[in-house]
Amino acid sequence: MRALVLTALLYPPAASAIDASVSGDCPGPMRIDIVDMTGPSVALFRGPSVGSAPILGGPCRDVDLGLEPARFVTTARDSDGDGQVRLTPRVPALACDSLLQVVDLETCELSEPRPLRPTLPQLVAADGRRGEYGSSFYTLDLDTGAVEPHATGLPLTALTYAPDGVLWGVEANGCDGARLYTIDPTTGAAVLEHTVDSSRCWSGMTWSDGVLYHWAEDGDRGLDNVYAFDPDTGEDRWVYAGGASYGACMAADATGRIYRLAGMSLYTVDPLSGTEDFVGNVTGIITDLYSTGTGCTFHEGQLYLAATGWISPTSLLYTVDLVTLEATDTGIAIPSAGWDALASSTP
Repeated sequence: MRALVLTALLYPPAASAIDASVSGDCPGPMRIDIVDMTGPSVALFRGPSVGSAPILGGPCRDVDLGLEPARFVTTARDSDGDGQVRLTPRVPALACDSLLQVVDLETCELSEPRPLRPTLPQLVAADGRRGEYGSSFYTLDLDTGAVEPHATGLPLTALTYAPDGVLWGVEANGCDGARLYTIDPTTGAAVLEHTVDSSRCWSGMTWSDGVLYHWAEDGDRGLDNVYAFDPDTGEDRWVYAGGASYGACMAADATGRIYRLAGMSLYTVDPLSGTEDFVGNVTGIITDLYSTGTGCTFHEGQLYLAATGWISPTSLLYTVDLVTLEATDTGIAIPSAGWDALASSTP
């Protein structure tokens, strides 16, 4: 499944406070999140290309959009006054190649025009935990080795794509509850979705068979525990207890099979039976690089591992052979020693 998320285009937009993001499959059911509204309502427009078409009516009549031509889609109202609106339309095929723009009907501010069918980054990463928390989000191009940082202000310590293509992240904040966000995978912009009242320290997490599983430490008890979190109800259900926790990450392959890593010890997880099997120890990682945060994800059938340590000033990206458990350095590094979250939309 290809995830679709509204992304910033490489042309100068109108000055904007209001913004929007979209996720889901096009055509089909999608989700539009509009944030930073000033007024009580917005208007949505779509068009095939960037341009300068005027709004033909309403309180923002004659204001130039960033689209040409432009077609009015609908209006939406902020019923609770929190400056945010979420829409869940079913988008037809004829609209999938369009750009979307939102207008604040109070101030006539415009969001940036956003494509409904962008190219997502191959991998995303974050440097949320290593001593002092980091606050950067990264997009990675595996073909060129390019790593682009984005300042988010959030120390994200785990990232994972949901089945509907939405990127989720959890904030690294010690064991002071858990704050879960949905993330724009091109910019790192985050929307808070859940605050979980818990003393558990969330770390690695992954979706499997429509369920969000995460790895957590229960404070001074020093145990790893796997939980299943339901974003619809907010319920955090215990699945089973594991062993010690460091260098923690979880990842599911395209079949939904879950792997978890503790240091360089690799396990497979069976959440239905509440058991796990030791696979073996990953080899080939620079010794220092498994002393602290670790991120992992499957991308197009390959397990990727982001390793970081206390001494190295950078984090390195490896691939792992699941037969030999040998890790191979990809040659891609970021100038941060806390790269402990990694995700791909195409496991």
